[in-house]
Amino acid sequence: MDGAFNMTYEELHEKVCDAILNKEVIRYGSRKDLQISPFFHNDLNDKLYGLSGEVLLNYILGNDEYLLRLVKTACAEEIDSLIDLVGP
Repeated sequence: MDGAFNMTYEELHEKVCDAILNKEVIRYGSRKDLQISPFFHNDLNDKLYGLSGEVLLNYILGNDEYLLRLVKTACAEEIDSLIDLVGP
């Protein structure tokens, strides 16, 4: 690979997911002079913040399927945001 400029969405998705799994840093920017550790530095809490009432309500109601769907949607959105940050 010649860098993020030549990577497909799927390759960038894998790169971000691998960095999260391995708690690694991703270098990005035109000169690779910027970096982020997506395991430790992400905005998932912002995506879940507005859903906190829904999370609590569905926890109380025992609606695990809906809770999982909420969290999975927020995680997918955050991974896409990280891809937008480090991608071309």
